[in-house]
Amino acid sequence: MSIVVSKKAFDSDEPFDLVASNISFVNALREDGVPMETISDDALLSYWVDYYHGQIGNGAFPQFVHNIRWNRHALDWVRRGLEAMSASGVLRAFQEGCSIVEGLGPEGLRTFLESPFPGSAPEREKLRGCMETHYAAVDGGEDLVALNAAWIRSRPDLQVLEMDAMYEELRRQGAAARG
Repeated sequence: MSIVVSKKAFDSDEPFDLVASNISFVNALREDGVPMETISDDALLSYWVDYYHGQIGNGAFPQFVHNIRWNRHALDWVRRGLEAMSASGVLRAFQEGCSIVEGLGPEGLRTFLESPFPGSAPEREKLRGCMETHYAAVDGGEDLVALNAAWIRSRPDLQVLEMDAMYEELRRQGAAARG
């Protein structure tokens, strides 16, 4: 399996168009019932890094923690994606955030996850502790969208397809996953 993006997105000058095309293809596979373990690892790395980026941009690290319910598989995808894209500063902030969550202990994490979000749970402010490192990385030039798009372009098995061919590839992968 490989990352599949549209030719229009590949030809675009906007880095997010390429990232969004991958996200759309992954979402279409998931909606078609394709199991996550049969989707391209590279496509999922890009997908999860973008998910993390969106969560951080919308509600910071506490929102990410709350929305993934501290799922270890999601954390691993994000970590591996940030490593693959050489987003070392953002990775450092992510690891700081993970350490803060671990420091909450099981009861503190449970309390946070059971609290309404957004809300005033005291754990929320603690979880924002990694954001200074994150913003420093971004201010230092680590643009996750640009890094993600450049990384997608660098994949040796990248498929750039016209829309009709993308739909055919979606059908092919869906049929292959269902056996």
